[in-house]
Amino acid sequence: MGDIHQPLHVSYASDKGGNTIEVHWYTRKANLHHIWDSNIIETAEADLYNSALEGMVDALKKNITVLMQQNYCSLHVCYKVFLTC
Repeated sequence: MGDIHQPLHVSYASDKGGNTIEVHWYTRKANLHHIWDSNIIETAEADLYNSALEGMVDALKKNITVLMQQNYCSLHVCYKVFLTC
C-alpha cells in the first residue's frame, strides 16, 4: 500500500509532511500532521463510539470484510465476463 494512507508523507517538502501547517481542530490548535495522525481518530472514537475503542475496531473489521468481499466478487465477475478489466 505504500503511503497511500498517509498523503502527508508524499506532499511538498517545504511543508515537512504537514508539520509546518498550523490548523484548528475543534478547540485545539496543532499541526496538520498531528491532526491527521491522532485527532481525527480520537474524535471519531469519542463521537461515534462513545470512546469505546473495541466498538470502533469491530466496525472497522466489519467494513473491511464487506469491502473485500465486494471487491472480490466484482473482480471475479469482471474476469469471467470480460476476461480483462
